[in-house]
Amino acid sequence: MLITNQNDLLTNRTSAIRSILEDIASKKINIQQRSLRPKIVFAVSDTFEKGQDYTDWRFRTSATNYKASYYEIWITNDNISYFLSKAYFHLYCIDDDYYKATPNGEYLLLHCDPDDDDLTHGIYKKNPHLHIKTAKHPLPHAHIALNLYSADQIYANLDEFSKSIKQSIKMINDQIINRLI
Repeated sequence: MLITNQNDLLTNRTSAIRSILEDIASKKINIQQRSLRPKIVFAVSDTFEKGQDYTDWRFRTSATNYKASYYEIWITNDNISYFLSKAYFHLYCIDDDYYKATPNGEYLLLHCDPDDDDLTHGIYKKNPHLHIKTAKHPLPHAHIALNLYSADQIYANLDEFSKSIKQSIKMINDQIINRLI
């Protein structure tokens, strides 16, 4: 489990997230921090968002009909140390036909749920994993782990986690977004 202190989180996380998304965001992004006790949320958009519904915030990619979202949820039990609960990157197709046929235009999701203790799926959900929303059942709900046996390395510290999630997002950019341009 990735644990950090509040000072490191508040001081360094915004610039780390900017670096994580630099390959896929087509313009300058805004990273906003929301303190919603007992959690801190970092969420990204390319406009200034006023509301709390960060799951609806989007930013542009270099592919015309594709936008993305990214947010992290950090939770505390003592207001000193925080642990990563979720890191979610979503790719959306905003093409009219696809958007009408698919809830919210979800295309591909990259999730990390390091504190998920689900006995059935937890082993696949803890590390970065994909949901392929464009496929037929059961694939959209499958947790396709990218790093099944490397949790100790991925969550060793904030830098290692940032490198891991950045590599996964870069792969999505290289293998999907760049082929749509």
